[in-house]
Amino acid sequence: ITYYDKSMRIGTLIFAVAVYQLAYLGPAPHEDRPLGEMLARPPAYLWFMLLLVSGLISTAAIFATLNAPHESYAKIVSWAVVISILGAGTDNAAACLGLLDGWQLYSSMFLYAFVALVLLALSAKAPALCDAATYVPLQLCIQMLCNMLTGLIVWKDGDSIKLMPPYLATFAVCILSVYLASANLDLFSGIHQRHMRYRPLARSSLGKAVLELIANWQQDQVNPSAESEDDIAMALERVLVTGLERSTFAPSDVAKLVVELQRKHGSESSALIVRWIQDTPFFRQYVTGHPEFAKALQSALPPGAL
Repeated sequence: ITYYDKSMRIGTLIFAVAVYQLAYLGPAPHEDRPLGEMLARPPAYLWFMLLLVSGLISTAAIFATLNAPHESYAKIVSWAVVISILGAGTDNAAACLGLLDGWQLYSSMFLYAFVALVLLALSAKAPALCDAATYVPLQLCIQMLCNMLTGLIVWKDGDSIKLMPPYLATFAVCILSVYLASANLDLFSGIHQRHMRYRPLARSSLGKAVLELIANWQQDQVNPSAESEDDIAMALERVLVTGLERSTFAPSDVAKLVVELQRKHGSESSALIVRWIQDTPFFRQYVTGHPEFAKALQSALPPGAL
């Protein structure tokens, strides 16, 4: 079960508030709008063609990236686009069913049910093939955009929206809140890492820190000393802090590193970890009211380890 951190909680609350605002800023219902006239307009044709072409290209991309890793952005985006287009199609088709009657209604309901089943099957399969933490918020944002643009282009929602700037701003807040609540989705970090891959390493702060650490390691091999060990420690700290700040390293990666060091060095590293826990502000305050915890922590180490 994913832990909801501060960003996820605030993002979810902002999204709920923004959706509540849309109920008052959004367009009027479509009941009084002629369906044939709306769908026959050139802008509607062009928008449907764009959705169709995008859907076909994304479907081809799905087959092309079937063997790609879960974290592949091409794979995640292609799945998100296809399911968003199908989702937007079913959302708007449902709004049209009340405007039909007779054989048109029954045939449309049959087609709607078929597409809905396909959408349900794909929606269940996509999170298993993609990194769900990135795919789910991305797909939600794309579908929201598709629904909004379909309303403006096809249904002429702009004619019934009294305040267009607040309406668009609220949609932007919805999308940003989903982005904020998505802990594993960081577009700016992804762009930064992509630039780093095609540029000299020394042109980034993380690259400089890594190169400095390597240079200190090399110097320590040639001339080992207490000063060189201090330089290595400071350089390593800069690498870890910079990598975490820029999301190049995940917190779980650092945790795995600590666990590996614990396995290799045993009680020596355990003493360092215990000392680190004791120096943490939370536990430093906790042990003042629970001295038995401090004793239990120290008793977990061999005598004289601290």
